[in-house]
Amino acid sequence: MKFDISRHALASFFIILIFLLFFLFLNGVFASGTQTNIMINEVMYNPEPDDDYNEWIELYNPTTFSINVSNWTIYDGQEEDMIIGNADHEDGTTIIPPGGYAIITDHETKVYENFNVSENAIKLYIDDKVICGYGLNNEKEKLFLNDTSGTV
Repeated sequence: MKFDISRHALASFFIILIFLLFFLFLNGVFASGTQTNIMINEVMYNPEPDDDYNEWIELYNPTTFSINVSNWTIYDGQEEDMIIGNADHEDGTTIIPPGGYAIITDHETKVYENFNVSENAIKLYIDDKVICGYGLNNEKEKLFLNDTSGTV
């Protein structure tokens, strides 16, 4: 009889363990080690005709789940800007769908007039008139994307 109880307890343990792993997998914990796996995919730091209101940063969501970048920040080592939804050129959403792209511009951007931006791209801007304080440096600048918990 003792042997049956031990087998039953062991079976229950494995069922709970499988359920827990399945739950964590569905919630994205095992997706590249983090739930906030957004990539800086492309940067337009020296655009034609000029830098003013034409710089942009493209983000890519390589995961299989949507990620909300509301109140995330972009940082160049000196200046930090909060990312918000662009209600001027879209509905103001900050949610990047799985496999989706987003574009970050400054608040008074001319990007949508001067570049061909996919209508599928989520349109975001920063809480300032110029990205990272004085605009993007045209030589070897590092950019850091931080989520709401400060994770780079």
